[in-house]
Amino acid sequence: MAHWNEPPPPQTPITITITDGLVSASGPDLAAVQMTPQVAIATGIRLIEAAAQAQGQSDVSASRGLRDQA
Repeated sequence: MAHWNEPPPPQTPITITITDGLVSASGPDLAAVQMTPQVAIATGIRLIEAAAQAQGQSDVSASRGLRDQA
């Protein structure tokens, strides 16, 4: 969850490029990171797992809101 002084999270995916056998990820505000393929794979798995968990939390929060309104 963003704090009051933080910008909202981006609503578009980051850009991924491959250069000289390295994976580069760049996002808003010129944030960028360069990784080996092995680290990129591990990071991708962690992102997918975290996204699924966060989506589940959002689904639970939404269903609680609906239940509270009933």
